[in-house]
Formats: sequence, C-alpha cells, structure tokens
Amino acid sequence: GISFGLTANGDVYVTALAPNGSAESSGLIHVGDRILAVDGAEVTGLAVPDVVKLIVGQPNTPLTLNVLSRVPEKKTDTSSESQASPPPSAESDVDFVERKYKALAK
Repeated sequence: GISFGLTANGDVYVTALAPNGSAESSGLIHVGDRILAVDGAEVTGLAVPDVVKLIVGQPNTPLTLNVLSRVPEKKTDTSSESQASPPPSAESDVDFVERKYKALAK
C-alpha cells in the first residue's frame, strides 16, 4: 500500500508505504518519491479522489507507477587527508532517477 499527498502546485508525493507491502518490498518506491503517472496517465494537478481511483484500480489488474526518486550521489574520497567539510546542499547531494513500478492492484 502507498499513501500519498499533494503539494500546492498539484505534484503527488509518496508519504508512506505499508510495512511489508508489495511497494515497500520492491525497493523501487520510497517515501518522498514523486508519482508522475499511473498506467501512463499523468497525475500532476488531479484531485485526490481521482489519483486514488487510478492507484487503487480494479482488483488483480496490473498497475504501473512512474515515479521520480531522489537518490544520493556516489562520492569518492580523493584526498589523502581526512578533513571535516560542510554538509552538501540539497541540490548537490542528490540525483533524480525515473523508475517504473509494476504490481497487481488489490
């Protein structure tokens, strides 16, 4: 199971995953991911009930979510000395990757 919320500009974000649910177990969806589309239908700007209808679907039917995930950059230490440095800004320490998550609606 997936819980989601809408931003003021209509973006849809994952706010929670059901413990041990198929979405969490897949490792493909994370809290904070932006849901871009459900079965090819863009969800940005849709009302909550419309997004719910798309995500819930008919029981035992395929469901595909396109999500935009924030993933940390892989950094390598090229210095020979260990020095403390300021934390990176939010813009510099993440990349974005678009993923497709496929499951059966329950």
